[in-house]
Amino acid sequence: MNSLLRFSVLAFVSWAIAIPYEEYILAPKSRTLHPFSVHSSNGSVSNPESLSASPGSAVFEGDSATVYDFAINIAGVVTLEIGLVSNAEQYIGVTFSESSLWVSNGSSDATADAGKDETLWFHVPGPGRYTAPREKERGGFRYMTLVHNTTGSVEVTSAEVHYTPMVRSLTMIATVC
Repeated sequence: MNSLLRFSVLAFVSWAIAIPYEEYILAPKSRTLHPFSVHSSNGSVSNPESLSASPGSAVFEGDSATVYDFAINIAGVVTLEIGLVSNAEQYIGVTFSESSLWVSNGSSDATADAGKDETLWFHVPGPGRYTAPREKERGGFRYMTLVHNTTGSVEVTSAEVHYTPMVRSLTMIATVC
């Protein structure tokens, strides 16, 4: 009986190990995520698809915007790498949406049914790396819109999200406890 039990356990373990669990792991392979593709673009944006790889070079001029699709729902902190700017009074905004039905240049769909969230604005007076403050970490979005609404132009060479889906939840749990 003991041999039969050992054989059964070994057979089960061999069978369980053979199952390809990797196909059920939905988390991205890296914490640094770049847009998968361009969903839509309006105004004067040259080469918006280049931000799907890093480095790229998308130039936003005047009133313009591009919606980037990450292909899955993600969460995290946004960082923009800025190249050339036409003058020191340039801003680039970011909005977020879980659904393509709620994509907007003016606001993000809000969390907890709170209406609309304001655009996250970056003042980009010159070339450099601009990261949102930790309190502006965003959860649950698939679409990210880059918005430029000033005269002049801004070159964006990288748009990335540092994937952090659990940090906010753990912080909130620790605060409550």
